[in-house]
Order: sequence, then structure tokens, then C-alpha cells
Amino acid sequence: MAKKSSKHNQGLIQKELVLGLLLSLGLYYIFYFVVNWTTPMHDEPVMKLVFGLKWLIYPVACFWLGVLVVLVHRILAGNFTPLFENPPKEFRHHVEYVFSTLQHLLLLFFAVVLFSVYMPAKNIAIIPAICLVFSIGRLFFWAGLCKGNIYSYFGRLMTFLTTVAPLMYLSVRILIMNFIK
Repeated sequence: MAKKSSKHNQGLIQKELVLGLLLSLGLYYIFYFVVNWTTPMHDEPVMKLVFGLKWLIYPVACFWLGVLVVLVHRILAGNFTPLFENPPKEFRHHVEYVFSTLQHLLLLFFAVVLFSVYMPAKNIAIIPAICLVFSIGRLFFWAGLCKGNIYSYFGRLMTFLTTVAPLMYLSVRILIMNFIK
């Protein structure tokens, strides 16, 4: 019985990962190629940085939404024990969402700053795509945590594609631009 459940969970996780990859790539395509964002006209670093930081409002809003839910849940439950010492089971997934989002938000911040500095102005429309897919992925991750931990892999992959993949791309681009000329 345990093997059947394990195989079912593994198949479910693989399905979630494939769907997450397809949805992420589809959203990237739509947000980058179809939607016409107003981007900075010149390659001024300050204007590109302001443009990039402006788009971080959506991921930061996802983080503060999680903090607000944890706060309201703790106030309504009347439980004010320290958050780090074994949080109650009924809102452990909210706490995990907040901490995970904070970690990924820091990676996203560095990715957006690096994209603002190293990408030409004509390609900077990738920043809104990254920020919006990140926000959608975090909300799917949170919903997956609330539904059951297995369902959160969909949002985890979307978040991974918006934090680690751009950093890897920039690393290769900077290597090629600076060292392999």
C-alpha cells in the first residue's frame, strides 16, 4: 500500500513540475513578447534600475500578504508564543510561505538589480515578466501548501525559474561579455 501511495505521489509531483514549467514558459512568452511594456528609452543605468525596482512591488506585496495572514491568524487564535519555536499546526504552512518567500525575494532582488545593470534597454522588458511570474508562482506555492505539501511543487518550480534561471543566465552573459572576447 505504501509503494502505491509513493508512486502516486511521485507521479503527482512530476505532473505538477511539468505543468509548472509549461505555465512558466507560457507566461514568460506572453509577458515578454506579447505585452508591450513601457521601458526606458536610453541605456541610463539609473533609469533602468528605477524601472526594475518599480516592478518589485508585486513580489513584495506577496510577501506582505503572507505576513498579514500570519499576523491576523495569530491575533484571532490568541496564540502569541514565539514564531520560531514550533508554530501551531494550523498555520505552519503560512509561516513556511513567509520565510520561503523572503528568501526567494532576496534572490529576485539581486536578479532584478543585475538585469537592470547588465541588460540593454531594449531587452529590459524581461524584468516585468520575471516579477509577475514570481508573484503568480508564489501564490500557487501558497495555495499548494494550504492544500497539501505535494501540490506546492507547481509554485516551487515557477519561483525557481524566476530566481535561479535569470541569475544563471546573467552569470553566463557576464562571463561571455567580460572574459571570452
